[in-house]
Order: sequence, then C-alpha cells, then structure tokens
Amino acid sequence: MQLLIEADVLSSRVLPIPLFFLLRRFAEEKFAGLADKSHARKKVRKVDISTIQEIKKLSENPDIGAYRVSAALEQMDIKLSRSTCRRYLSINRKPDHLRR
Repeated sequence: MQLLIEADVLSSRVLPIPLFFLLRRFAEEKFAGLADKSHARKKVRKVDISTIQEIKKLSENPDIGAYRVSAALEQMDIKLSRSTCRRYLSINRKPDHLRR
C-alpha cells in the first residue's frame, strides 16, 4: 500500500524515465535498480575507420552516389547498405556551393 501511495505522488511529476519502468526495475533489482543506467550502445558498430576511409576516397568523385559507393565497397568485401553509405557521404562531402 505504501508503494502505491508513493507511486501516485511521483506520477504527478515529470520523470526522465516512465514510472512503470522504474517500478519494474525496483521490483526486480531492489535498491540497486534505482541508480541511473547507461544508455550507451552495447553492440559493436558496423562501420570501422578503414571503411570510412574507403568511403572518403570514393567520395572525392562528385559524380558517384551512394548506390555506386555501396557497389564498390561490396567488390572489396565490405557490405554496407545504401543508406549507411549515403550518411557517410554526406558527412565527407562539401556542400555544392563550396565545391567549385
């Protein structure tokens, strides 16, 4: 009963995480579950430095797009999607008005 009353009081405020996640974590882990948890990535990233350098080399040609970059990388046994190539191309390329 005490936990329900405190939950009702806490629900009137804005919390950074939803209250039911906090209560579920408390039920599973007790007081150790009340501490903030890291939201950092746990998986290994798919793109490493050497792949980014290859995309940079390929992006020196302004006529080549994401589809051709992904095809050229596949020939080097690097499998990346078109959208990932497009993301790294946009990071590495200068805007059109600065290219000339």
